[in-house]
Amino acid sequence: MASKQLNEWLEAGKALADELANKKPKKPKKPKKITQGSNMSWRKRDLDGNILPQHWNKNRSVKPSSSLESPEVEETHEIPLQVPSLDFVILDQHLLTLRNLLGSLTVPASSEETPTVTTWTQRQLKREQKFRAAMPELLNLKLAAEIVTKRPCLQCKTADAVVRCLDCVPPGTPFLCPACDPIIHGKNVFHDREAMIDGFYRPIPPTSLVVVDESGQYGLCEQVCLLPIPPPSQICFCGPSQDFTIIPGKQTVLVTINGPYNVCLPSVCCPTCSTKWSPSIGDLLGYKYWPATDSCKIIFKFDVFTSFEQMKLASPALSQQVFIKMLEHRSFSTGRTGRICSDTFHRVFREFAFCNYRQEDLCLVEPFKCPACTPDMLAIAVDGNRKHYRFKKSRGYWPYLEKMAAKLPELQPLTEMKPFLSVMHAKAHTGKCEVKWGGRSQEGAGNTVGEEVEQVNSFLSRAALTTKYMTKSARADMITVLAMLWNHRKVENLHKTLSKRFVKTTQRAQTEVDNLESLKQELNISLEDTEQWVLEVKQWAATEKHGGQSSQEELQREIDDIIYSLRRKKHDLYRQNDSNQTRQRKRRRLTELKNKLRERLLQYNTIDTCTETIDTEAACSLSEDVILPWEMW
Repeated sequence: MASKQLNEWLEAGKALADELANKKPKKPKKPKKITQGSNMSWRKRDLDGNILPQHWNKNRSVKPSSSLESPEVEETHEIPLQVPSLDFVILDQHLLTLRNLLGSLTVPASSEETPTVTTWTQRQLKREQKFRAAMPELLNLKLAAEIVTKRPCLQCKTADAVVRCLDCVPPGTPFLCPACDPIIHGKNVFHDREAMIDGFYRPIPPTSLVVVDESGQYGLCEQVCLLPIPPPSQICFCGPSQDFTIIPGKQTVLVTINGPYNVCLPSVCCPTCSTKWSPSIGDLLGYKYWPATDSCKIIFKFDVFTSFEQMKLASPALSQQVFIKMLEHRSFSTGRTGRICSDTFHRVFREFAFCNYRQEDLCLVEPFKCPACTPDMLAIAVDGNRKHYRFKKSRGYWPYLEKMAAKLPELQPLTEMKPFLSVMHAKAHTGKCEVKWGGRSQEGAGNTVGEEVEQVNSFLSRAALTTKYMTKSARADMITVLAMLWNHRKVENLHKTLSKRFVKTTQRAQTEVDNLESLKQELNISLEDTEQWVLEVKQWAATEKHGGQSSQEELQREIDDIIYSLRRKKHDLYRQNDSNQTRQRKRRRLTELKNKLRERLLQYNTIDTCTETIDTEAACSLSEDVILPWEMW
């Protein structure tokens, strides 16, 4: 009902607007002023000497309107000079009614205008809406979490807590008083703590301690932190029942994944015989500490080097300086200070990597051994340096080898291997070569992910930005470490890769079996018929070429080969290729073959002995309805 009224009002408004437009008088043109004498024009200037424009442009702004809602009707106050008052009142009433009606109604959008939104887009929109709705609450809660409130010590339950530990989570004691804090964190040196004495949470290093002065005010003082390494049960012959005294020993800097720490090596002293014990390099290595020097001035945790190796494996272009800056930033964000020498870190990391290599060598681990070539070598290079050569002319080498092996028995094992064949025979030659030498026609052949040499080169090339500034020895060591990490990751993930490939191959084999069954039902043939077809195709591929290049029979064979290659490549375009780059290269090859087929068809149609011509466009379209003239014989 509302839409019917709306249409009536719109028709009435259009009719009235047309009537008023016909009655609107034309404005008389002003006559041009004719000035006699000089044609000079004067320009007005302001007080600063700037020229004033003769006409001011009005700012016309267009208000955007939604595509799914009806636009609002702007109210006009301009009244024509010669419009009757009665018509103006009626028009004003109509416009007012129309504006109210349009404002009260909402025109639904049609299904054609509504864009289709995917499920992923809907999830993203909902997630963004939820985040925007929760953003004020998240901000308030984040600010409220920074408020320092008065809490009791969770250890003694009597004094007020002045230290909050971020690592002593339940069932620990995160809030401690000045007396309980040294007891709890005397052994937990690597815990991140925050002081609550200035009205806000302030990160403090492990070497700082909160104390209470004589006036009752809280302050910070320095303390000595010992390296967390347990002492031996007996250091002398006085007996294990002696009460040993642990005192701070040599100062050192411990670098972990959280940055550097200023600690001291523990020194155990016997009160009876004054025998002292301090941890040796063997003791440090037993607890995963790597000394940078013999004097143990700097000690690195093992997790620093392993994390750096994984970082270089994930992103070879990331530099060592960036990793060191990250460690220093983690130290600074928790209240600690200290810098890490880049040269020392680089030298110690190379020593650590070489020591790991020697350890794997003692365990008979070969980092550069191919897992796919065990226990027997599948392929070997000429010079034994993992290189494959393709000679310019090697057509008669294999018959020569068979001939020589018949005369020399020591060469007989060489005839048991299969020589390498250029990929041009299986990919770029005629259809007969594809059938004869293609991997799908060979017994025991399978598909691979491609040449790993190119993958390794691409991986190592990303390290060029950081290794080009190193010395020759350092560059060689870093590239060797990256190659070993690549092989180590390949060996670790080999079982997952083979499992995924086995599942994918099994599914693909089942799909091909189903396709074969559907094809047999469609063509009403048996399995013996398909095997006979395969045998005929192999026999056709094994036939040799006869006649010259210009003969009609040779031209027919060439056309058959091109059509077979086109149909095979078109059929495998989306079945055998997953990347768009590979498909683009295949499409370019298809275009070249179609152009070649068009040339051969035109050449065939120009032969005088040919009684029937071939439709070039129909044949190039690879339609099943096209039958070549020699196929009907």
